[in-house]
Amino acid sequence: MDDGRIDVRLLKQNLFSFEALFTLFLFVGLYKQAPILDKVPGNLTAILAVISAIVGGYVLITKTEHPPRSGLVLTVLLGAFICYALLSNLWTPSSEYATSKSLELATVTFWSLGAPALIISKSKRRLRRFLTATVIFSVVIAAISIFQFIVVAGESQLRPFDATYLLVGRVIGIAFLITVAYTLYEASSKMQRRVGIALSALFGFILLVNGARGPLLASIGAGLWLGIGYFDLSKSPRELARTDLVKKIGAVVLVGAIVFVVLLYLDELPNTIQRIVATLSGKSTGSVEGRVDYYLASIPMWLSAPAFGHGIGSWPILYGMGDVKYYPHNIVLEILVEFGLFGLLLFGSLFGCAAYLLLAPKRPLHRDPYRILFVALLLFMGFNAFVTSDIPDNRYLFTMLGLTAYCYRATSVRTLKNRNNSHY
Repeated sequence: MDDGRIDVRLLKQNLFSFEALFTLFLFVGLYKQAPILDKVPGNLTAILAVISAIVGGYVLITKTEHPPRSGLVLTVLLGAFICYALLSNLWTPSSEYATSKSLELATVTFWSLGAPALIISKSKRRLRRFLTATVIFSVVIAAISIFQFIVVAGESQLRPFDATYLLVGRVIGIAFLITVAYTLYEASSKMQRRVGIALSALFGFILLVNGARGPLLASIGAGLWLGIGYFDLSKSPRELARTDLVKKIGAVVLVGAIVFVVLLYLDELPNTIQRIVATLSGKSTGSVEGRVDYYLASIPMWLSAPAFGHGIGSWPILYGMGDVKYYPHNIVLEILVEFGLFGLLLFGSLFGCAAYLLLAPKRPLHRDPYRILFVALLLFMGFNAFVTSDIPDNRYLFTMLGLTAYCYRATSVRTLKNRNNSHY
């Protein structure tokens, strides 16, 4: 696609692939309440999980490529954490929430990491298909959000298909980082750069007006890393200035400047910016105050059972809410309260393995755009996991962890040792 033309055959391969099916499963929360799906019997998430698992199993059995050993290690580590979480049913005070949470961990959460770790990470072709499918899906969500923004005047939060605005912000944030990385690292023609900039601007606009503060702030931070991650700090400033990156960053900065000027001439700031300003100015925001209260309450809960925790689903009962689905909006505190230091150690080993896969290959990080993108995606999802949702609802985080298996496949390591330059 270096000439900027669309390869129809490649587009079909992207649309009708395991990676596209997995994308539909992963992001099902955004569209499962669409009116057209009302007549679908049963739980759509479970249906897509089963279908994608069957197709994934077929791919694993019939294809010649073997799952990367790094992917197997990641899957085993998550499996160990989930087994311990299930074991904690023996001492948890919860019944209903513990049962539903256990089921989600053992199925949806496990598959959210297992599929990218064992299948998608097997080859660059599969990885590109997944990234492409994610961007295409996000374009559809962005288009519906734009329509809602224009038609529904005064809408405070964009919620296509009645999905939560936080969920929309997360998916759009992931797509934003992918398209920024594409613009900086892969786009080799003017047409490709224009497409990358246009998509980045589209997703950036949705983040500005969506109302989700966490995804916007996380996108900005992770986006800055994408720019910094490219630089070879061993080069002199003059050598860095001669690289094509300067032009690409200049284009991104130009788009940002245009957006800033537009914001200045609006009657009021976009919804997300308004909410951030309100928070920084000290104005009362129920969600922020609630989170602070959850965090403070979680510390004594953990200290009362520091080693092994109170058991899966116990947090809302300890907080006084009863046996319902709720959480401290911080994945570390949730693990400490429910699974103790031992659970956090198991969970931390998963991140430790991912960090090793990202850093261990004998190649400077700035020469491997995929690793730079994975770091950005983990930063983005990690920040979100620290401020909202429970463990099962952070399935995107587990998917990003699974993708790191791509960095340390046997073929990948041999390639890294034999090449001096790398592109997407």
